[in-house]
Amino acid sequence: MISYILRFLFLIIVFYFVQRLISSVFGIGRRRRPEVRENNPNSNVTVKREQVEKDPVCGMFVAREAAVIQEKGGKTYYFCSEECRDKFLKD
Repeated sequence: MISYILRFLFLIIVFYFVQRLISSVFGIGRRRRPEVRENNPNSNVTVKREQVEKDPVCGMFVAREAAVIQEKGGKTYYFCSEECRDKFLKD
């Protein structure tokens, strides 16, 4: 009985490694991302980079589009939340 279990486990392990070998040789099951080269003018891949700012209160980086914006002293500050903005204005 134990020998059958050991044989079964051995076959599962062998099958696993054979499957991994075949998939690595033929590239089956791998998702390939397109190679992005920013300096390549012929590339049809568009790289979108959001501009992010650092919240001066908590230090979190936040996208400008999603930030709570406050101007103070002629400078624009970007906050992750209204709570951080309120803490900043209190100080």
